Amino acid sequence: MIAMLLLGVVLVIGVPYLALKTLPQVENPVTGEVAAPKGDPNLGIDFEELNNLPPDLSMGAGVILAQQEPVMPEPLIELPEASGFGLVYPVTETIESTQPTFSWTLFDKPPFKVTVKDKANAVVGHAENLLNTTWVLPAKLNPGGTYVWEVTAANGESQSATFLVMTTEQAAEWQRIRMQFAMSPLALGLVAEQFGLLSIAEREYQELARQFPRAEAPARLLTNVMGLRE
Repeated sequence: MIAMLLLGVVLVIGVPYLALKTLPQVENPVTGEVAAPKGDPNLGIDFEELNNLPPDLSMGAGVILAQQEPVMPEPLIELPEASGFGLVYPVTETIESTQPTFSWTLFDKPPFKVTVKDKANAVVGHAENLLNTTWVLPAKLNPGGTYVWEVTAANGESQSATFLVMTTEQAAEWQRIRMQFAMSPLALGLVAEQFGLLSIAEREYQELARQFPRAEAPARLLTNVMGLRE
């Protein structure tokens, strides 16, 4: 009982406190505006709503808000970095869909060949002679699985990246959060980042930065998650 009371105090006091431990003069990556150096640097943002998240996600949100530099989410820590910068999605991140759409840039001349392998190095998807830079996997991936996908250009140059698929339990919790906090890009972004859903977190932080162009926290959150996705 005492431990639960202490946890409640941490959630009520800790999250808003961590949210306000901010660094002024951070440029908004969306608008280019700079946060005001005086007064509340996050005026108008409701950090208290984060206390309505499940306790573990609420505490995790507070930790992310206090970070001045990008820190890789725990689910992604052991994933290797992508080999090159030609792949767009998914790259060192968690995804929702078990049948994702892969995307990449014209890092070299087409046609392209795409191969998807599981953790045991078994091929689970393959396509050749692709002229476009997107491809939908025809088979479904296993929830909770770790996969590597590789794109090879016409001249033989290839680039690869690793990603995770959410577990069934994670996907269900994420859907509940999305419904409950549908109007809160702050909560959605912070929860998405904890799950490793970096593309979604970036999108939510972009919206938050648009709504609060002179606030410090949205600009920092967006800058940090963009740094994780580079």
